[in-house]
Amino acid sequence: MVPVDLSSQAAIRSAAKILLDDLPRIDVLINNAGVLKRSPELSTDGIEFTYAVNVIAPFLLSNLLLPLLKASPSARIVNLSSELYKSGKVELLDGLPEGKYSGNQLYSNSKLLLVMNSNTLAAQLSDTTITVNSLHPGVIGTDVFREYPAWIGKALNLFIPKPAAGAKPSIYLATSLNVENRSGRYFNKTKETAVVDLAKSETAAKEVWTYCQGLVSPSE
Repeated sequence: MVPVDLSSQAAIRSAAKILLDDLPRIDVLINNAGVLKRSPELSTDGIEFTYAVNVIAPFLLSNLLLPLLKASPSARIVNLSSELYKSGKVELLDGLPEGKYSGNQLYSNSKLLLVMNSNTLAAQLSDTTITVNSLHPGVIGTDVFREYPAWIGKALNLFIPKPAAGAKPSIYLATSLNVENRSGRYFNKTKETAVVDLAKSETAAKEVWTYCQGLVSPSE
């Protein structure tokens, strides 16, 4: 196990180096971690915290680990998004947003950008054996709502699946022969679903990719 703080690019790079030095290949990369902030906060790199973890971390980690993924005969990258991406906006922040802070809106934005980056990377890797897909796993009883009042989390956890059940769609995308040749797709649990028009915009997708490149080192 290699612990890593996904809000820190230095920590991501350190973890990636360990994996690159120790592993001959990676067959599956599931970018699962995410946050939903209630109040404004910057990461150690000066990036709005939600974007740092939900967008930049999977962007950077996936790109750093490409040599190991390419060493696999058939690798898969699975990026966990959310149906809330549908209400997201292509808001490319330089630090904190101006005006009133809305953690819910930034979360939706981040999941939209993640879907767009997934599709861009899939296109870039179309001549390899690596597939890249994004996934809404369902609403799961994790601690993503930990910054909300405790009673909200307790109430939600009474009605939504536990992490073990919530992991099943990710496992499906990581292992099923039914999706082995599909790439650049979005899945609602195990069902492939068309994305909204904004998520299909090639112009916006290029802007998002360039934005993310600008937030990591020039070599990435």
